[in-house]
Amino acid sequence: MNNILKKGLVYTAAFLSAGIMTSCESTLEEVVYSELTSENAFKTKDDATAAVNSMYEPLHGVSNRAIFYLNDMTTDACFMKEMDCELLNELKMSTNQDVASSWNGYYKIVSRANIALDKIPEIPDAEFGDDEAAAAQLKNRLLAEAYFMRGFAYYQLTDLYYTVPLIISSDVAVDAILPPASIEEIETQIDKDLNAAKAALPQSYSDKLDAGRATYGAAAGFLCRLHMRAAGRARLSGGDDASEWRKALEYANEVLALNGSVYSLQAKVWDVFNPETDATLYNNELIFTVRSSQDIPSGSSDIGMNFTPWDYDMGWNLFSVPLELTWKFDKADERYSELLVTQFRNVYDNDATPKPRYYQIPESIEKVGTVYADSETQTINELGASYTKKYKYLRPGTYNYNTKNNMPMLRLADIILCKAEILNELNGPTQEAVDLINQIRSRAFQDDAHNLSLASYSSKEALRDAICDERLLELNNELIQMGSMIERAIEMGISALVRQDVEKAKKAIAYDEEIDEQEKTVESLCMKLLLQQQPVAKDLRLISAALKMITDMERIGDHAADISEMTILMSDATYERSAINIDLVESMAKETTDMVIKCVDAFVNKDLELARTVIAQDDVVDDLFADFKQQLIKKINENVKNGEQATDMLMVAKYFERIGDHATNIAEWVIYSITGEHEK
Repeated sequence: MNNILKKGLVYTAAFLSAGIMTSCESTLEEVVYSELTSENAFKTKDDATAAVNSMYEPLHGVSNRAIFYLNDMTTDACFMKEMDCELLNELKMSTNQDVASSWNGYYKIVSRANIALDKIPEIPDAEFGDDEAAAAQLKNRLLAEAYFMRGFAYYQLTDLYYTVPLIISSDVAVDAILPPASIEEIETQIDKDLNAAKAALPQSYSDKLDAGRATYGAAAGFLCRLHMRAAGRARLSGGDDASEWRKALEYANEVLALNGSVYSLQAKVWDVFNPETDATLYNNELIFTVRSSQDIPSGSSDIGMNFTPWDYDMGWNLFSVPLELTWKFDKADERYSELLVTQFRNVYDNDATPKPRYYQIPESIEKVGTVYADSETQTINELGASYTKKYKYLRPGTYNYNTKNNMPMLRLADIILCKAEILNELNGPTQEAVDLINQIRSRAFQDDAHNLSLASYSSKEALRDAICDERLLELNNELIQMGSMIERAIEMGISALVRQDVEKAKKAIAYDEEIDEQEKTVESLCMKLLLQQQPVAKDLRLISAALKMITDMERIGDHAADISEMTILMSDATYERSAINIDLVESMAKETTDMVIKCVDAFVNKDLELARTVIAQDDVVDDLFADFKQQLIKKINENVKNGEQATDMLMVAKYFERIGDHATNIAEWVIYSITGEHEK
């Protein structure tokens, strides 16, 4: 709570206390001597300034961890375990407070901008100063900030939710329920707002206290992004994407025209983010950033704590960087060495006698989970992900999460890479585009030895293919991860069943939620590939097959959870081993697990024969099920007391048989991805 609010509460309390002391001698009628409304609040320059300043306040709510729930966690750049990240449920907003804060925060910006845009023009110009020209300039700048913030808010809302209600007047009731506008209508308004802002915003501010305010470059930068987004959508629908790319290029050039005077790349990539200096507030690479203050709780940031490992320096350990993404970095790249935490020390180890243990990411998928030990310390390759140092927790070992990590929303490096992408879309690979990319790479590696060569890309399609290939590699990695998760789910299910381990069964059921989340991750990646890369022929088949495969993989996860539910149901009685051949059920589990592993391997390696082997293997599972069913029928006929347990166990076996069927479906889609024919 800030000091101003504290004072307001004190004064209010004092006033109410005085009223209570005299209330015995008066009626309870309320006398309103003054009331502050939007109709009477806008009288002076200070009123207008306060109104515009208030638009920046909600940025703290939308730029905390909510931005990662809605952006990074829908991609392969960030993930979190054991957390509900559902966005929509039965056509209603999720109860996740971070998701809700994002929606509410951006609309709070819109509401405040609408009031300012409606009311500031009514304030006489003379209220803004004696100098007529300077007064008009200040008034127009404040209006321009309001236009920018509204345009920015709607850009973010459409980026997150696609279509949303469009409100551009303060006359709309606060509790009004409005239908979403079309994306074209909203983007037209964003374009109009940002251009209106650009016309009156300064290139920079002389006072450091104004750092974080909207600028000419920020408006041009988001206009560039807006038209790039529209270009991608036009390309997908067969529309005029070239005109949108040209508009995007125009705005990118407006920003880059300020490179060297207003903006410049920092010498090292860490310089952009280091919160222990003024770098994240005042460095010239930042075009637009959300300011934070460690000393004002309402204006502080908790970003650093969310990304910091718990055992490293006592953060919350919420968000991680997937291994697959970490492995893609060259070890000589400073973005790897300076921005990622890939090893950290844990001195606690949940042990009464603290001993140092060093956790590090494994160098390959084969080394995940391995342990290397010596006489003094242990180095454990068991991290499932690395962590980013972009947002650093400055108060280790405390629960005070108020830090000054600012949130960069737009950087010069972003616009440089945007222009490279635009040039490729308009003209194919050019030396200019490659040089732009190499600006970023040479900063990252601190040399030119890792620069790209134009000769590597003979056409726009070649560059697109290269980009698509990289994304397809990521798709393979995600499918491998989902396959591994399913393998574990089956193992947990059969282990809990055989041992009648209720606690393990409960864990297996809960694990199904992680599989569901992985399905969403792969689906999101597939959709991104379809929308951004527009693959054709074999690549299109591959992505389409992956979308079909993950449905069956998710159902396998469901059946593994179903088996664990049966384990819990049967936990009140010891198995009649003489009546139930558990070994046959274990054999079914082994065969179906093997089928799943082979399916994923066949997809990744494009192994047609291996996929057909899986289809044939389903006969083995069916035979095991038939044999098990006949044995149960025989045992029931011998003794009806075996009936209930035998029936329950038959359901378990049926689930394994269904897992085999789903594995067969996956294999058929693998064959389709390779041959273009869907075998049955």
